[in-house]
Amino acid sequence: MYRVIVSLLLLAAAASADARTALLKRPGGGSAAAVGFRAALSTTELPRWPIEMRSVDELRKLCLPATCERWDRLELALQRAAQWMASYSEGKPRFDAAVALSQIRQTVDSDALRAAFEAARAIADRDQDHPHRRFWQPDLQAPASATSRWPVPTAPGKRIGSNYVLSEALFCRESGWRPETMVYVCGIMRDQGGYESTHALWGLAIAHQNGCIKDEDYAPCALSLQEELAKAQPLDFRPQATLDIDLYAERVLQSLLTGTTNPAVDTWAETLLRLQNDDGSWGMRRDGEEPYYRYHATMMSTWAAAEWYRRFVAYPQLRPR
Repeated sequence: MYRVIVSLLLLAAAASADARTALLKRPGGGSAAAVGFRAALSTTELPRWPIEMRSVDELRKLCLPATCERWDRLELALQRAAQWMASYSEGKPRFDAAVALSQIRQTVDSDALRAAFEAARAIADRDQDHPHRRFWQPDLQAPASATSRWPVPTAPGKRIGSNYVLSEALFCRESGWRPETMVYVCGIMRDQGGYESTHALWGLAIAHQNGCIKDEDYAPCALSLQEELAKAQPLDFRPQATLDIDLYAERVLQSLLTGTTNPAVDTWAETLLRLQNDDGSWGMRRDGEEPYYRYHATMMSTWAAAEWYRRFVAYPQLRPR
């Protein structure tokens, strides 16, 4: 029965997605060594990821107000964010910080990012049973009972924590990607472009990358989710709280990770970069807001900007002119 439902959902998703839309393959790595964003863009070979970023001091010397080139400016923005996260003092980073930083460091790296990751990992590794440690420890093992035996909701409006979907996707090669999970991710998990939908797309992409979803099943659902996230992005973004920026960044990130061809993604990324604070962070100081929200918004914005840069390296035709 679930396989029939999956087929119907995929047909509906395909009908809702623009038939001219395609998915860009996330750029892999090559063998060319490069330091700095401009260096990687200037070679005809794919670089060896991650790109080592230049120091903030070096970039600031290059980035005088009238002479700062686009790629130096982007590199400086990421380095400033990395320094802010490495020196975060309003609390301690959480488990999800280790996840995000481990993924950022697959594309760009620096002393500050390494320090931020080690601080987050020291906390995350205390939870030895958490299956998401596989994000930075690929050989981690976990039983199916911890990854793919959770009860999948079937009633509209009923959801379960998105971490369950990510766990199943991370370990789907060993424990499977269930048809009912596919139905859930492409169906009632979605929340009109909110956090549930961003995580649905993320989990779907991980399972696909792990070889657990066929291309012909993946593409319609992914395109439909991308379209949903795009519709949820404000045309004139005026955030009122840190979590507004955080969710905006998550939509940008998941659209880029899954290879959107929507040209609006460049506008979203540029909007996000304009929202960076003078101290390198993203977010707002609001009474009653949890301080960690700014850390989360900063790591998601940094990750989104890193993925934006990664696609420009591999797809020169997409670079802003």
